[in-house]
Amino acid sequence: MTEHPHEGERARLWRESLKLSRRELAEITGYSESAIQDFEAGFQRGRDERAPIGEREMLRYRLACAAIDAGLNFRWEPEK
Repeated sequence: MTEHPHEGERARLWRESLKLSRRELAEITGYSESAIQDFEAGFQRGRDERAPIGEREMLRYRLACAAIDAGLNFRWEPEK
């Protein structure tokens, strides 16, 4: 039986498929490098130290990676 990767592993696979380092992905998406590392570990930092990544946060991460993969100019914040 083949085991499916957990959300954090999928986050790492997305980044690697884009051939980007954590730092490069952070610069493009506006996430911090440590936030991307947390995504890839399957956790997010918060009030409760480390909590599993929420569905909404992971969807946002995947959308960011998909936009980059599609060649879109991606920014969470509008340019000033």
